[in-house]
Amino acid sequence: MTLHIDPVAGLVFLLGCAAAYGAYRHSKRSRTATSGTGDLVGAITAGAAVVAVAGFLFGASTTEEDQGQRQPVTTQHSQPPR
Repeated sequence: MTLHIDPVAGLVFLLGCAAAYGAYRHSKRSRTATSGTGDLVGAITAGAAVVAVAGFLFGASTTEEDQGQRQPVTTQHSQPPR
């Protein structure tokens, strides 16, 4: 089974991963006695925020093929019997 992933969606995901990695490497632990890098919750939040914003900006959820297949809904009315 082959799963097609849109290249824009892959780019958005990679941007989120890069932002999460950067946030993890440049953050400091705030709840432990030892100092060091690694605020995991902040990194995950930053990555999710980047994925959400980039998804809206790049429109990763819609493609040209999907837009061409949409058609308006038509209704039929029958005449009352006489």
